Amino acid sequence: MVRKNLEDARDYARNVARQNDLISQDSVAAEDKFLFIDRSEFYEQAQPKQTSLSGVASSIVVLPEFTNAVKGTSKTYGAWFDTTVQTNPVANTRRFMQFNTQSLADSITVVSGNRIVMPVSGVYDIQFSAQLSTTSGKADFDIWLIKNNTDVSWSNSRIEAEANTAAATIAAWNFMVDAVPGDNFQLGWSSDNTAARLLAASGLTSPTRPDIPSVIMTVAQV
Repeated sequence: MVRKNLEDARDYARNVARQNDLISQDSVAAEDKFLFIDRSEFYEQAQPKQTSLSGVASSIVVLPEFTNAVKGTSKTYGAWFDTTVQTNPVANTRRFMQFNTQSLADSITVVSGNRIVMPVSGVYDIQFSAQLSTTSGKADFDIWLIKNNTDVSWSNSRIEAEANTAAATIAAWNFMVDAVPGDNFQLGWSSDNTAARLLAASGLTSPTRPDIPSVIMTVAQV
């Protein structure tokens, strides 16, 4: 239990003049004090203690909803990319865009290399760019959003990659999603051509320049 700005806080055997529950993020201010009541301490009638807002933020690390409230206007975010060529060995099969490298993140996580897990309730912007390529013939790519392992209705788009192994077609757009803690999202894709791939490239010279990931993704709470 967490209480905010108690006046005349005393031991558990006596009354407290005022008890205000922390019920809204908007009610959190930098100068506020918080009272923590642990159930085991309650039964032992231990003396409650007050701590500063910064103390709350550093100690309640296992409660992302409350941590987000304490931080006030801060939002969760994350960025990932993949350094491998992602192939399509079986045509017309649902696949997931993979991410093997994290650029940065605050609370949002990627599980099993493709599942984006949201830590707190809110609206999120999922943006991606993928390098679509084919080693033989042209290929159609379908790309869509998956929420909690269910395809999201009307989220699919189709884009064509030309039969040119030296070039790639860039697919880049975003999805706005509403989530509660624990909701997970994936970027699904499929192609009718087994030569289709999400292309990564490294060791680029003349001039020397950065490597190219097959997929880049950013996720930000808005």
